[in-house]
Amino acid sequence: MELKEFDIMLDIKKSKKIEDIEVVQKDYESNILNISIVEGFEPYNLSGLNVEIAFAKPDGTTVLQDEENGVIIEDPAEGKIRCILNTNTIAASGKVFAEVRILQDLRLLTTARFDFFVRRA
Repeated sequence: MELKEFDIMLDIKKSKKIEDIEVVQKDYESNILNISIVEGFEPYNLSGLNVEIAFAKPDGTTVLQDEENGVIIEDPAEGKIRCILNTNTIAASGKVFAEVRILQDLRLLTTARFDFFVRRA
């Protein structure tokens, strides 16, 4: 079975328009976000850092996915991460807003925000 993979480039300073992304409510282990973190056009080095993604769902709740539940730092030096969307993340239909949060000790750096649409199953 083919998985749905979406490539996203996120800047740590500037918002950019990304292509429209649509996933289907209740899909399981089949929606993957391939995210490249950049500063300008240069890869943002994630070596030694932790990454999580905060998802603000249309039902007013927030889901946090991190390296223990679906987020993988695939290539730290190139700023590449992969996120397999959890069923809880796409449980509510409508527009979901998301941002990547980069953590080191007590410091927190948040990327530009992106969004995607969850279609009712």
